[in-house]
This record gives sequence, structure tokens and C-alpha cells, in this order.
Amino acid sequence: MRAVRRLPTALLAVLALAFAAGCGGGDDDTEQGNAYVEQLNAAQREFAATVKRLDGRVSEDSSPSQDRATLGSFTEAADEVAVEVRDIQAPDAVQRLHAGLVDDFETYADEVRSATRSLTSRDPDRVIAAQQRLLKATDTVTAEINTAIDDINAKLRST
Repeated sequence: MRAVRRLPTALLAVLALAFAAGCGGGDDDTEQGNAYVEQLNAAQREFAATVKRLDGRVSEDSSPSQDRATLGSFTEAADEVAVEVRDIQAPDAVQRLHAGLVDDFETYADEVRSATRSLTSRDPDRVIAAQQRLLKATDTVTAEINTAIDDINAKLRST
């Protein structure tokens, strides 16, 4: 029996919360805030769709080469969402909060890359440890991203 069974469904929760549209302030502020929110939501939807598509592809029935390809695709998706979020121009009111959100995504991409390398090991203990690290990283980043989302939404609504 192989140690890697499937990518954790919990990864879908990483970007489960959407950013709220509709800011206070003047029309330009509202338009900029709404455009920012839409770009973040687009990155969220794309990443969540990729994770959903990949979920279950690593299983007892998949080959090691299939597992490596799936995990490589997941790593690419984590890297891509980090770059997409970093490249979004945040309104002035949330620049600092957005920088924190970018850090959260980049840290998560690094964790995924590290865990993915270990998940392809032939050592079952190393694979189980990597799975646990990935689940912990997912839980941690989900909480951090959700907090950042809440903070950004509150700030956009108050400006």
C-alpha cells in the first residue's frame, strides 16, 4: 500500500472566501476597489478550479509518475496564484494589507513546493511527514488568508 493516497480536499478551502465588492468613498475609489476585488476573486476562482481538478488524482491506483505530474501541476498552480496576487494593483488604502496577503500566498507556494518534493519520496515515513506538513501549511495559510480577506474587506468598506 502506498503512503500517498490523494491530495487533501482541505486545499480547496485555501481560497474559499470571496472578497466583497463595494467600497465606500468616491466613485473612483469604488471603481478601483471593485476592480481590485474582481481581480482577486478571479485568481481565487482559477486556483480553486485547478485544485478541484487535481483533487483525487494522487491515489493508491495512480503510478509514481502520474503522482509526480499531478503534484507538479499543483505546485505550478500555487506558484501562479502567488504571482497573480502579487501583480494585482491594490488601492492605496489596502496596500499594506495586500502586501501581507501576497506574503501569505508566496509562503504557501514555498510550502507546497517543499512538501511536493517530499511527497514523491519512496520513503513512506518521509511521505507521511510531508503530507502532514502540507495539511498544516494549508490550515495555517487558510487562516491567514481569511484574516487578510476580512481585513481588506473591512478597510475597503470603510474608505
